[in-house]
Amino acid sequence: NETTADVELASDDDEDEALVSSAQSLRYLSYSKAVAVVLTLGGSLVALSVLNKVIFRVVLASVGQYVHALSSATNLAYLTCYWSALTLKMFAGSATQRDMLADVFRFARKHWRLFASMGVCESIAFTLMPLGARVLPKALVPIIGQSVLPLSMVLNCCVLGRQYSLQQMAGVALIIMGIAIATDAMSTGSHSGIAADATPLLLTMASYLFLVLSLIFKDVAFRLGAAQDVQLSVLAVEGLTGLFQGGALLLLWPVNFALLTDLAPRAYASAALRAFTSEAGLMPGLIVAYWAGNILYRLATLHAVKHLSSLSVLLANVLSVPLSSLAFCLPIQLPLVGAPQQISAMLLAGTLVVVLGLATFSVRCGSSMN
Repeated sequence: NETTADVELASDDDEDEALVSSAQSLRYLSYSKAVAVVLTLGGSLVALSVLNKVIFRVVLASVGQYVHALSSATNLAYLTCYWSALTLKMFAGSATQRDMLADVFRFARKHWRLFASMGVCESIAFTLMPLGARVLPKALVPIIGQSVLPLSMVLNCCVLGRQYSLQQMAGVALIIMGIAIATDAMSTGSHSGIAADATPLLLTMASYLFLVLSLIFKDVAFRLGAAQDVQLSVLAVEGLTGLFQGGALLLLWPVNFALLTDLAPRAYASAALRAFTSEAGLMPGLIVAYWAGNILYRLATLHAVKHLSSLSVLLANVLSVPLSSLAFCLPIQLPLVGAPQQISAMLLAGTLVVVLGLATFSVRCGSSMN
């Protein structure tokens, strides 16, 4: 009997050890999966962000004087892409997919003000961004963009109720410090011109502010959808946002002719058409490449917002800033934007500080996800 009891006790101990080992394995797999998701989404977002920044700068050098035409044509490309995919889903998809899309449209009708806010914010941002960015030195634009990062944290706290630890705040402080170090040496020579006319600086800062607001509104939409058991489709969110964005851009055409150009509407349309089809400006292939990269970037951004958060998107964009600066320093003659800039030790040092800040912030996020 004692032998039998010992065997049973030993068997129970083995089962307990097996359960503990299994639980540890599950925790490890869950953490590994979370890390893999973060690395995949974050890495894709960073790569697409760098590519988008480089192509955007070349596009501005080609057709930057026709800002509103560029924004409107880009919005039309968005709508064509997203609604073609949605139409294909509605007619060729399964009954489950059609029911899910119907739920999304009902959700959008109920919360139309939220989607309208996304579209209006994006229309303002995409109008202001080219106006300021094409005038400012390209090395200075990224640091201006990062000035809204503390504001985004404040908005996340106020709107979404998120809380951040001192460690996360220290990580963001390191990121901003690294961006300042990386761009200071490259922008020193151009401060006097900017001080003389602060309008491009203010326009660029305002455009980044509206982009942050749009991201936070999308974050709110995904949270509301999850709370109401509505699985929001990324394509549907972008398609509906694009409709409101297009409507806002239509309303801004009188502003374009009143403030941004001296040309009459017919002369403006003819000049813009020539610019968008000019071989010397690498058109129309350049604009098509820009649209394709931009659509991929926006889809990756929404996937990251849906599965991570709007702040994680901003952090990925922060990492892309020094990498974008490095891209402009490569010994490659980019078309239409001039000679490559000289790489400096401060740029490399700033990149390392940014990576350190991201690691500091991500350690806390990783433990929370686990």
